Amino acid sequence: MKNITRLAAVALAVTSLASTVGVTVASASTASMDSIGKVGFQASTTTNPIIDPELPTAITPQPPTTPVTVEDGLTIDYASSFDFGLNAISTTNQIYNTLAQQTSTGYVAPFVQVTDNRGTLAGWNLKVSNTPLTDGTSGPGSVLTGSQMTFQKTGLNSSLSATDQALYAPSKSGNFVLNGDGTGTAQQQIMNAAVNQGMGSWSMRFGSSSDIVTSSTNPNTPVNSTNAVSLMVPGSTIKKATNYTSTITWTLENAPSAAANV
Repeated sequence: MKNITRLAAVALAVTSLASTVGVTVASASTASMDSIGKVGFQASTTTNPIIDPELPTAITPQPPTTPVTVEDGLTIDYASSFDFGLNAISTTNQIYNTLAQQTSTGYVAPFVQVTDNRGTLAGWNLKVSNTPLTDGTSGPGSVLTGSQMTFQKTGLNSSLSATDQALYAPSKSGNFVLNGDGTGTAQQQIMNAAVNQGMGSWSMRFGSSSDIVTSSTNPNTPVNSTNAVSLMVPGSTIKKATNYTSTITWTLENAPSAAANV
């Protein structure tokens, strides 16, 4: 019994001694190598989504149109048409509001959308012009003499973030008028993106959703119409019981306008 106790004491002493002796560890050596993360971009040739003229969401306008390409990445994606309704012939001046832009889910403000996905930051400009409101014949009442299409309450929306929209927005016109009788048919500049502006998709709208009529008893302002685009027809203008049509042409150029008058 005494021998067992003595051995245990010796083992304890050895263990205690070992715990008080420091262990020296050699310092580690390191080496490093760099690798590369890489990505490239080129001008887009794909069809761009149509953005809501007020909200950061995609919409499906009705009827659809085919985009027009200036060069790879620079397109007019959509332009609204304007329907001023079927109206009674009048001998007094009348103003007719256009129907708003129909989509697959409702109505939004009329608009035109341009996308610059070239990646050059070269800028661009957009102009508009029109032909006379005509029934396609000649003689009295063939053209709505003195009529005017007025576009107002313009605003912009973009695929960019709110911060980048504030920094890189193109300039735009305020109100503008297209003469329905074909006078003054020179192109009017309505948007201008200087160098380092106008990247991504930009929608120029006429009015907003709050301008769209939801109920009405006035035939000149039917439900789903907006006063942001209107047609004035003088009472003195000869009118026939037929349809009149004007072609509105939106022209996109792949450089900023030298005039920069918007």
